[in-house]
Order: sequence, then structure tokens, then C-alpha cells
Amino acid sequence: MRRIRELDAVRGLAALAIVVYHFKTGWLPFGWAAVDLFFVLSGYLITTILLTHGRTRGFLRSFYVRRGLRIWPIYYLALLAIVALGPILPRPNNYAGFVSYLTYTQFTAHYWGGRVEDFSWYFKHTWTLAIEEQFYLLWPPLALLVGRRGLPVLALIVAAGSVAARASGFHWWILAARCDGFALGGLLAWAMLDPERVARHLRSIRRGLGAAAFMALAFLTFIELTDGLPDHGPPRRPAETILALNVLFAALVGLVVAHAGRPGLVFLRGPVLGYLGTISYGLYLYHMILLRIKMDYAARRGMGQTPGLDLVALAVSVGLAVVSWHLLERPILRLKERFAYRSGPGKGAITPARLDPPQALRPLHRPVRDRSRVST
Repeated sequence: MRRIRELDAVRGLAALAIVVYHFKTGWLPFGWAAVDLFFVLSGYLITTILLTHGRTRGFLRSFYVRRGLRIWPIYYLALLAIVALGPILPRPNNYAGFVSYLTYTQFTAHYWGGRVEDFSWYFKHTWTLAIEEQFYLLWPPLALLVGRRGLPVLALIVAAGSVAARASGFHWWILAARCDGFALGGLLAWAMLDPERVARHLRSIRRGLGAAAFMALAFLTFIELTDGLPDHGPPRRPAETILALNVLFAALVGLVVAHAGRPGLVFLRGPVLGYLGTISYGLYLYHMILLRIKMDYAARRGMGQTPGLDLVALAVSVGLAVVSWHLLERPILRLKERFAYRSGPGKGAITPARLDPPQALRPLHRPVRDRSRVST
């Protein structure tokens, strides 16, 4: 599998948008939608791994172990920190909801209209990590079951089902009602997998992706002019709005992949955005905890606007993400080398097609190195 450097920067921009939105909503009113960009990226990257290595021996074992090494350590560390700090936090923990957060099943009671027990106000934003983890659990066996030929049909069915679930009133914080971004990212991975075919039809692919992005933007503009897009909270037409956002993000990710290495995207190959993408997981996880502690601290003391405390909370969030990456996440990720994907096909497996990019696309890709900034 080849790493496209520009996608690190896209991930970094998504993390920056979410952080800015949470700290200063007025500066980026629709920053909440950046989580859907994360979902599209996850769908693209995970499906690329599946299509590249999915038929090799012991793939699922290696895949789930590698995912666990990436996601679990700092998630459970943060969860334990909330438990340990519970007695001194401004808002007490509700241990009736602890097991759901422990098992990445928070908010699943929305499926049957049951009561959702929130474990902690400071950990509530991890609903996004819960549905990502559920996607990692369910998507690989489904994709392997239908095979490469059946994957586009599967992706379209999943995307349509997600839109239908939102239209039927299902809460948008559960996987069934928020998986169209993952599915469209997977469809994009399938479409961009064969570099020789991509090279032959590169101009048409770019035009098609550009047209999809334009139509999605036009539809979002129409919604803004008619119903208005909210600064915070669910849109008034979540089924159509989130679908349009996912189409837009999938098209943009596809355009980045199709133009990777070109001079016009040099700003996405800079070290700052790339590094921000590297620490994006920790930054997302930690910043909301610190922000909400700051908010409760200021409210208890009757403070109004607290720009100084905001800057402190932001600086601590970035610093904590940096330390977390270098001292915890990165060393743990080195263990992934022990669970590398094998090169040979499993029993009855179909050997994947040759995936090295043709000469026309070779300069656009960089080899993956698990010891560096790879977070997928």
C-alpha cells in the first residue's frame, strides 16, 4: 500500500476545523461537518487496505490487531483518566453508562429508542470514535464476502441505507445513520485502486469528481438559502445535507488523490499540516475534555468570555497530543510490524492485482513506513 502525503494534510485540516469549531464556533460555523471528512478518509483508507491485502493469509487477524494498536491505547488511557479524576471534576460521572463507553457502544440505545446513559460530559464527543470502531468491525468481513466486484454495490446499498435511516428519524450519532461517508470513501477506494486504469482515464476522473463536488456545493447552497444550515447541532434536513457533505468530501479526497504530487497541491505536502494530521487523533480526543473542563471551571466562577483560558486549553491540548504521539502512540505503533500483512494468498484466495502505480503516477506516491507518521 502506498501513502499519499497530501492525505495526511487533509486529515490535519479536518482536525483543525473541528478544534476551531469547538473553541470558537462563530469562526467556523459549520465545522461540525469535518467529522464526516474523517469518516470519508477512514472509508477510503481502510477499503484500500482491504483491496490490497484482504485476500492474504491471516488478514483479518492482522487487521484487527493493527486497528486496536492504533485506536485503543490512548482512548482507554483517557477513559481511565476521566474515572480517576471523577471525584474532582465539576460534573460527576454516571457509571450507569460506563460499560457502553468501555465497549464503544455509546448511544446505541438510539436504535430502539431506549434511554441513553451518558458516562461523562467530558467524554461525550467520543461517539465519533465509537461508530468508527463499529465500522472497522463490520466493514472488512462484508467487503471480503462480496469481493472486489461486489464492493461498489455494497457501498451504494450501505450509503442509501444510511440516508434512509436519517430520513426515518434515526439519531445521526449511530453508525446506521452516519455510515454513508464511510461507504462513499470505500467506493472511492475501489474506483482509484487500479493505477493503470486511473492513468488511462485520469482526465475523465478529474472532471467527474469536479462535477460531483460542484453539484454537492450547489445543493448545500440551495439548502442554506431555503432552510439555512445551523451553526451548531443537527441540520434541519439531515438526510440530504449530510449526504451532500459526504459527496463533497469524497470528491475532494478523490481530487487530492488524482492530483497528488502536482505543484498545485504543494501546500498539502508541507511539514506543518502533515504533522497536524499525524497528531490529529490525540488532538481530537483530548481537546474536548480540556475545553469542557475549562467551560465548567469558568461557569462556576461566574466568568464571561475567557479568551485567556481558551488559549491555555488549546495550548495544553496541542501539547498533550504531541507528547502522546511521541511517548505513547508512536512506540506502540511499532508493534504493528509484528502483525504485518503477509504477501502470499490465503487458502482459496484470489491474488490481488498488481498495485504498483504506473510510471506516469509513480512520483505521486510515497511508500508506507509504519515507524513514521502513518496513522491508518
